[in-house]
Amino acid sequence: MTKYKFHLATPDEQRQHGGKWFCPQCQQKSFVPYLDASGKIVDEHKYGRCERVNSCGYILYPDSDENATTRKYRPIYTPKPKAKFLNAEQREKYFKPTLADYDSNHLIIYLRKIFGDTTVCKMIENYYIGTIDLFNGGATVFWQIDRYGNIHRGKVMQYNESGHRVKHSNGRGLVNSIHNIYGIGDLPQECLFGEHLLTKFPNMFVGIVESEKTAIIASGVVSDCLFLATGGCTKLTPAMCQALKGRNVVLFPDNGKFEEWSEKGRAMRHLFNTISIIDIMEHEDVLECYNLSSGDDIGDMIISPNFDIKDFVINLKEL
Repeated sequence: MTKYKFHLATPDEQRQHGGKWFCPQCQQKSFVPYLDASGKIVDEHKYGRCERVNSCGYILYPDSDENATTRKYRPIYTPKPKAKFLNAEQREKYFKPTLADYDSNHLIIYLRKIFGDTTVCKMIENYYIGTIDLFNGGATVFWQIDRYGNIHRGKVMQYNESGHRVKHSNGRGLVNSIHNIYGIGDLPQECLFGEHLLTKFPNMFVGIVESEKTAIIASGVVSDCLFLATGGCTKLTPAMCQALKGRNVVLFPDNGKFEEWSEKGRAMRHLFNTISIIDIMEHEDVLECYNLSSGDDIGDMIISPNFDIKDFVINLKEL
């Protein structure tokens, strides 16, 4: 029986050496190294064969001409990156057409009753509020645009003309997304709603709320703070807040979320110049005064007839 100078590790030999290694080309744990005649690994990071033959195909024999050998095999395997935002064609097709038909947008109709046409026009312009004929017409699109102007996602929600979300028969709100409606690929939320305004207002304090609607409402009454929204309680994360690095930030948690957001804020304190939190939604006397209930937020407070903006400042706490 011929004894070769080098051989690929057998399954038993692989187990003796701790199993398979990471392939130097595709970085998957599918690499079988070459051993010399004494059973010693030649180079576990270089000489061997990747068992992902169809998707990688890396192989390099110890005694071979390395340049000649690598030319025989596939180039370095690079997974196709997932789309993260709308391309130029998709912006024209899906984004721009939504920036119209505001007379049919139920949320806009409601906001006009509260703030008037001039203020609402500014809200529309700043936040790129969109309209789409979905859920029996007049649904609102909250476009998630990052600080570089990339459009990541269009969140679609339906409201009635009283400003309340329309519910399914199961009690949950009607919500969808542009990428689901048009089947344009998986576009995840990777930025805060309103993030694009950071470059327009570089020195303004940043207020973070959960709801997109609340960010828009708050922008109509608090002129010295730029309001952004997470789009969900659990989305207040370091990854989502990277664009706020070095800014002065104020958190406005919903009722019942003060402790959770305080903990999250303290964990991210290193990102910001300053970070504070407002606990006004946890005060029973305030809830009673403004006729608020469990789960409400500052948006519900602001639209109350007896709203007093001074309450925000009184309840400001630094983290």
